[in-house]
Amino acid sequence: MASIGKTTKPEKPQTEIQKRFKTNPFVFVGTVIVLVIVIVAFVLVPAIVPEAGGLGFDTTFGYYGKAPIRYAANNYFYQVREEYARMYSGITGLGFERYIWRQAFDMAAARTAVIEEARLSGYVPPEAVVDKAVAQLPAFQENGRFSAVRYNALDSATRTRYWKEVREILIMTRYFADVSGTLIADGEKAFVADMAERQRTFDIAAFSINDYPAEEISSYINAHKDLFKTVHLSQITISSSERDAQKVLDQIKAGTSAFEDTARSQSVDSNADRGGDMGSKLAYELVSEIPDAEARAAIVALPQGTISGVVKVPSGWAFFRAEEDAREADGDDTATIDKARSYLLGFERGIIEDYFIAKAETFNDAAETIGFDNACDEANITKSTIGPLPINYGDAGVFATVGSYAVDALSGAATNENFWKTAFSTAVGVPSRPIVLGDNVLVLLPTGETGGSGETGLDDEARTAIENYYAGIVNNDETVDAGLSGILLKDKKFKDRFDQVFAKLYREE
Repeated sequence: MASIGKTTKPEKPQTEIQKRFKTNPFVFVGTVIVLVIVIVAFVLVPAIVPEAGGLGFDTTFGYYGKAPIRYAANNYFYQVREEYARMYSGITGLGFERYIWRQAFDMAAARTAVIEEARLSGYVPPEAVVDKAVAQLPAFQENGRFSAVRYNALDSATRTRYWKEVREILIMTRYFADVSGTLIADGEKAFVADMAERQRTFDIAAFSINDYPAEEISSYINAHKDLFKTVHLSQITISSSERDAQKVLDQIKAGTSAFEDTARSQSVDSNADRGGDMGSKLAYELVSEIPDAEARAAIVALPQGTISGVVKVPSGWAFFRAEEDAREADGDDTATIDKARSYLLGFERGIIEDYFIAKAETFNDAAETIGFDNACDEANITKSTIGPLPINYGDAGVFATVGSYAVDALSGAATNENFWKTAFSTAVGVPSRPIVLGDNVLVLLPTGETGGSGETGLDDEARTAIENYYAGIVNNDETVDAGLSGILLKDKKFKDRFDQVFAKLYREE
């Protein structure tokens, strides 16, 4: 278990959120703006769209309302498809071609849908705003200023296309701004911030169940010797029927077939290539191979050289030969102790947990008498410290998180209901009852609390940071995924002809 120094206190996660927001408030805007930037990056290329697609047939892959989603040289659909092809160059095959075309079509369809919805709503960017945006395009800049010479060097048709493309970009930008700006009510953001008002700091003592003493394991071995006997068996498994397995066994007992040769030629288990030899195992390791407890006990007790009757096994029917007499368990043998530890962790974990719960209760008694720090020293435990921390089930990034403290013993705490109940119901200054969490038994000491009993635990700056961060998360997850894929491209106005056109495209080629 990793140690956390007693004097090293990690930076408060809430302060980190504030720091990130103050440095760049737009970091929380999310995928919506990223999508707009991608759209802008593709569209700000001269869109020279011919009357036909250049492929000899109608390349309209779909419609949004009456607006066609057409593939044509140098239009948006074309540019996105070319960019995907460049990104994934070297990967071939019709399936992958279909993937590239589909991704480009979905982006073109989303763009068409946004522009059409904005048109239907009656929104038109003011001409002066469009003119100003066109003047700021890199193609018309010289020494950081608009160049009328560069602008006038283009023919009228090209300038018009630039102007229309920029207007569409402004329409999309306004659309996304309106959608993201109306998703979250002020009351909703305030409610989320209120959830972070009550915060606590904690000292933690952790008992690792991996430190279960060898002497305790030895005692368990000596009390359960039948589980840890060493056996050396060989096996033949027949999958067809119990009757066929009995026939094979009878042939071996009659001496007409050798056990090893039969195992290699007829057995269907993993030991066949070794003539059936299973190697040395502890008795409990046979549970998965011989599920019936009575049959398993009889096979473990076989004298050297004898063969069992046919028994049911997971892969069919099998019989076993004892290569030597079973050896009694040795509670002092290191290899046996290691295997017994694995057995206890896998099948009798509660025994180990009960041991450390008792240790934790003894620790609590000491903490109440000599103090938490002294009790840690006495138990040879390195204390960890976390907080301030609100109730944050699931480690939602909008609040300070358990995971941000990188305390190994708290792995899984974020989604452990008992951890949160105990952490925030235990009185401040009183050690908690033991908590079983993963591979540890914990004792928490709440050392302080802010925001309880109607008090304010957050300053205005912290509340603003949480509210804006929450808004960014909602916009990222909901606006793009639900707003585009979940709404626009599932709207009845959207007519998808992708499969028909793609099939025709590759038939023609």
